[in-house]
Amino acid sequence: MSALTKLNHLRTINSVDWRTAISSFFHLRSDYSSGKGLTRSLVNVTLELTYRCNWKCDFCFLKDNVLNRRVDELSYDEILGIIDEVAPLRLSFYLTGGEPFVRKDCIDIIRAIKERSLKVGVNTNSHALNEEKIDELRDIGLDYLISSIHGPEEVHDKITGSKSWKKVMANLRYWNSKPRRTRLLINYVITPQTLPYMNDMVEIAKDSGVDALTFQQETFLTKRDRLEHDELWQEMFGRPNEVELSYLDFDPENYDTELLAARIRSAKKLARKLGVKVFFKPDLTKDELDNWYGDSFHAESRCSYIYTDARINPRGDVIACQFIPKVVGNIRDNKLLDLVNNSEMVGFRRGIQQAGGLYSACARCCKLYRAF
Repeated sequence: MSALTKLNHLRTINSVDWRTAISSFFHLRSDYSSGKGLTRSLVNVTLELTYRCNWKCDFCFLKDNVLNRRVDELSYDEILGIIDEVAPLRLSFYLTGGEPFVRKDCIDIIRAIKERSLKVGVNTNSHALNEEKIDELRDIGLDYLISSIHGPEEVHDKITGSKSWKKVMANLRYWNSKPRRTRLLINYVITPQTLPYMNDMVEIAKDSGVDALTFQQETFLTKRDRLEHDELWQEMFGRPNEVELSYLDFDPENYDTELLAARIRSAKKLARKLGVKVFFKPDLTKDELDNWYGDSFHAESRCSYIYTDARINPRGDVIACQFIPKVVGNIRDNKLLDLVNNSEMVGFRRGIQQAGGLYSACARCCKLYRAF
């Protein structure tokens, strides 16, 4: 994703405090080039509120490890402590899961963040929402909501394992029945099952009245990727890889990138015709698609996510990143702002830099569109 497209994406979802973002921009390259592994560039805190979910999506990268795993979730008061700690830094919040609204206090958490005049968005399937909850979120001033839809009704319901399409669409239309400040986006994961319906999704986005539609490339690791990651980890840290990687294993051998490239061109053309704003994460050329869906992925890139974002799982572990969830500490024992620059996190950042900007398990990470 180009710098201009990144900026357009941020403007569309209204997801960050611009003063904080500008400060991060000026610090990020010096933080990286120093080689010390420290960050002064934080912009966002991601809270994984729960592993529980009311859908069973075929491609969910959590489904083979932690999805619906029962854990001692952070309490509302513990989350409030995190919010109060970072409020002076004007950090934004991104709430995800699992399904965030499975937690009965999700709206209360959003309210607490907005009461401190911070930005907050939520990644949800929207199935647990109703008109009363939407009105409450509208009044609170939720900044953005990313809703998952994975094709026309029959396709979507089959993929998610639930009769949810009508409810989700009704909720999106209700958002537009009254004035709103909340930015609405649809997220659509490109998979062999959903590939034929990309144009349908553009029309669905038009019908629902959302602000943008995001097409997300499928995230996965091949067996070769895992083997290379384990070998690199052993070489760099002198011990076997102890981190349970999040990605699903997938063999892309028969993936038709020629067809995918044609579908992408068609969807972009239709989006321009209908006036629908679309983003691709990442937006890849035909050669890059061949690489992404190849047996051994290689990207010339440097990860910025581990400098700009802090990520906390439902039990309070601060993890290095979404797909290599190395635990660097727990907010029940230490302050978040101490953990993001502790020896474990610094070692992880320095290691990824020494590896050339990405670990082997960074292959096809959805955050690569934010790399530099």
